[in-house]
Amino acid sequence: MSELETPRSSERSTLARIALATALALGDVVGAEAGPHGAWVTEVEGERLPGIVAAAQADGRYALELHLIARTVPLRALAERIRERIIRAAELAGLGGALGGIDVSIEDVELLE
Repeated sequence: MSELETPRSSERSTLARIALATALALGDVVGAEAGPHGAWVTEVEGERLPGIVAAAQADGRYALELHLIARTVPLRALAERIRERIIRAAELAGLGGALGGIDVSIEDVELLE
C-alpha cells in the first residue's frame, strides 16, 4: 500500500479493478470508454483505468459507473448481467459490503459487418 493509500482507498481501487475486469471479460463488451477529456477514468496506483469511475458515497460505500462499448445485443440485459457479475465478484473478494450503486452506460455499439 502506498503512503497515500488507506485501507478504504484500497477498497475503492480493488472494486474499480474488479468491476472493469468483470465487464471486459464478457464477450459482448468490446471495450471501455474514457470519455471526453478522460472524464471517466479512475486513477489506481499511478495507473489510469478507462471507463470506470469509483466514488465514495455518503454511506461509506463506493458507487461505480462503467462506460462501455458493446456489441449489438440487448443492452438492458447486458447491463443487468454486468451488474450481477460485479456484485458476485465483489462478494467473492470480501468487498460486498463496500460496494454501492452500479451504473452501466453503453456509450457506443460496435456494429457487426
